[in-house]
Amino acid sequence: MDIEVPAYTLYVRSGGLNHMKKKKNLHKFSFYVLFVVTVIFVIPSASGKSKSNHKIILKWENPDEGTAVDFNTEKEYLRNIPVLSSHGEPSETITEVSLEPVLQKLILPGSENVDNAEEELFPDGMGLRIAKKALEYFEKKTRVVNINGQNLNIETDCSYFVRAAYWEGSGHTIDLFREAVQGRVTDLRTATGVILLDALFRKNHKFDPKSPRVGDVIIFDNTYDKNNNQKRDDYYTHTGIVTGIRQDHTIEFVHGNIGRTIRKGYINFDHKNISVYESQPVNSYIRARYSWDEPVRSLASYLVRGFGRY
Repeated sequence: MDIEVPAYTLYVRSGGLNHMKKKKNLHKFSFYVLFVVTVIFVIPSASGKSKSNHKIILKWENPDEGTAVDFNTEKEYLRNIPVLSSHGEPSETITEVSLEPVLQKLILPGSENVDNAEEELFPDGMGLRIAKKALEYFEKKTRVVNINGQNLNIETDCSYFVRAAYWEGSGHTIDLFREAVQGRVTDLRTATGVILLDALFRKNHKFDPKSPRVGDVIIFDNTYDKNNNQKRDDYYTHTGIVTGIRQDHTIEFVHGNIGRTIRKGYINFDHKNISVYESQPVNSYIRARYSWDEPVRSLASYLVRGFGRY
């Protein structure tokens, strides 16, 4: 059996519950039910903590987080004037991550489905649903999405765009930011949205440098000169969602914060140095243009750090 309960952590069952063997003993099953109810309802109410204690505030100081461009031909790319990454002094960006309870599915020990808990929460089709949602945002020019109770602009923040696609595509069961913050997968004092995503997939799930699947999160480096030193040493600067893989191995993806909008891009490691092959786009120029830089190394194929997935 499975029931739905308010959960204070995204993976209540991962605290040992989902690894227990099936137990048919009624008394033991009742004990687990009592334990879960106590943890979820009794302990929080007895703690006397205020509502504000269920939130974590992340302060990000980089105003250009997630900056990228998106052109499909070298002519388009070179036609644009050089883009500088700095727009004056860095401004402080405050991101509030809610830890309030949300309705989650909890599979109790002793149920017939406990051994298949992972498949039930993360079925094979989830990647397709995430990709479909990302494409829907692109086609409908979606601006704001409610993620776990917060209205967030996904056009102007690439990591919020990814977070929204996972939130909606998973049926409101996966909040990537919330999981990353609760798991403290990286130093929250210096984290950005892209750093949170990269650390989450590397530590808790899967990270592949070259072989993506539909629905994967792409992490990019060097999409702009973040520290203004005219070097390619700027990591975790952009992110997007894989929405398709063509027969010629071209990876199609959708990403936010491209001129404050959502765009579709392309990556092909087989044709790393060109943007168009046989009249089809295979690599997008997604690095901001600089007069001192090599245009060919602004193709997406040069900027991929890797692909994260559940």
